[in-house]
Amino acid sequence: MKAVRFTFLFTVLCTSLLPAQTSRLPLVDQPTVPASVAPGGPMFTLTVNGTGFASGALIDWDGHPQPTILVSSSQLQASIPAKLIKNAATKLISVQNPSNHFSNGVFLQVIQPSALNGVPAVSSYSAGSSQERVAVADFNKDGKMDIAAADAGLGNVSILLGKGDGTFPAAVHYPAGASPLGIVVGDFNGDRNMDVAVTNSGSANTVSVLLGNGDGTLQTATLFPTGVNPVSLATADLNADGKLDLVVCNFDAGTVSVLLGNGDGTFQPETEFTVGAGPSSVVVGDFNGDGKLDLAVSNQNANTVSVLRGNGDGTFRNKVDVTVGTAPTWLAAADFNGDSVLDLATANSGGSSVSVLIGKPNGSFQSQVTYGTLSTPEALAPGDVNGDGKLDLAVVDATNISMLLGNGDGTFARRADYAAKKYLGLAAGDFNGDGRLDFAAVGGTKVVDALLQSTVSLSSTSASFGNQMVGTMSPPKTATLKNLGTTALTISNLSVVGSNAGDFSQTNDCGTSVAPKASCHINVVFSPTATGARNATVQIKDDAIGGVQTISVTGTGT
Repeated sequence: MKAVRFTFLFTVLCTSLLPAQTSRLPLVDQPTVPASVAPGGPMFTLTVNGTGFASGALIDWDGHPQPTILVSSSQLQASIPAKLIKNAATKLISVQNPSNHFSNGVFLQVIQPSALNGVPAVSSYSAGSSQERVAVADFNKDGKMDIAAADAGLGNVSILLGKGDGTFPAAVHYPAGASPLGIVVGDFNGDRNMDVAVTNSGSANTVSVLLGNGDGTLQTATLFPTGVNPVSLATADLNADGKLDLVVCNFDAGTVSVLLGNGDGTFQPETEFTVGAGPSSVVVGDFNGDGKLDLAVSNQNANTVSVLRGNGDGTFRNKVDVTVGTAPTWLAAADFNGDSVLDLATANSGGSSVSVLIGKPNGSFQSQVTYGTLSTPEALAPGDVNGDGKLDLAVVDATNISMLLGNGDGTFARRADYAAKKYLGLAAGDFNGDGRLDFAAVGGTKVVDALLQSTVSLSSTSASFGNQMVGTMSPPKTATLKNLGTTALTISNLSVVGSNAGDFSQTNDCGTSVAPKASCHINVVFSPTATGARNATVQIKDDAIGGVQTISVTGTGT
């Protein structure tokens, strides 16, 4: 009788636990393992780390759900077939628990690895009055990355819908509140459309939530009270109820506000937790591996990061402070050394440095290691900018964007600086679908900038020779190949390939190496061997990001 009763109680207990495991919104950590793969490669095993994974969860590979092996509630694995990595692209990876509970998304690049990071080519788009922060998401479900920016000057959220080729049409503005500053995106009402939340800084002391319609438009803002002078925010399922919550930095109060979500786009009254002086940025993650989400907050006026361990119900324990550089304005969480434990990085605007804090399995952090930047870094974004499978850091300051290339062990090698302008907000995304991470940036001005990565440029990617008599040779057409990078470009092969390769020939002065900022020239001539349309491709193989540049050549034999 006791055994029967025990079995019954055990069954009831397990059944009661099941909804808690499957109904929560999972959180995916950056990066996936691997962080990048080469196009055209074989099937491989993808490992995703995070929090709140349940049995039966799927890894969503850019819209293609893949069955998984549940290693633990913090790790999933899936076999990714070769057909999904045929071509260079950037894939959005997320996790779907049973009951259709979706995580955040992280990027995985399908790209040839390179020792070189790209040079950002800046394009500016008019977007309002004073754009302060920026976020990236697909607001109209067309598979192309869009940009949302917080316009403190006009009190708007500006939406720029990407065309998929790296360009954007005119921004559309949606009233948000007084001086919106921080911005975050997420599905706050469970309809699978991306919504936007912004902090209304200064004396407004509110956060505005604008629900998305799924077509790139936003609904009227709804305001919810916060603490004093809210400046930034983050979102995650803090109490494991399957609904996104908000956590807000209250700069003048030295607190963070937690607003638990109701699942319909509305939020419960805030609860405040003490952090340090001048909280400027907040991230969410399970830093100690107990399955409960924790908070880390950069304190600009205290030169610290406050870590608050979560109780799993949306409440948090007293802060533990870790020293970083002077005036940390921005905080990011990612696994920089590949040990499946989250690390932290801060942009220290008062010390012209970046601090990296390597995480320990118990939720504490090693002492900071600092890396010098140029003047007053304001924001940073982790990402694999050169496709070598190791996380890098992009950092913006008063005049530049800098790339700190990661070694994969939590340290960073050389820094490459590129002239840009003063930026206050930064977000990563692939805007032209070439597999390279690009960046969206804003600097308190009227424009949003898209910074597209490029390591080499071709003056022309196609050449048409028109009609040419069989057996005769056309005048040459010339293309200029320029190395935009800061290190030498190595060329392994330069040849003509394709259906009618024998009808075209090339000469060049490129050799096997092109110096930084230097150019070389490729001359192509057309000598048709038969009548009719003839076509081929001039192919340049090198160690730039992507690995191959091409020039399409066509002509007609007469």
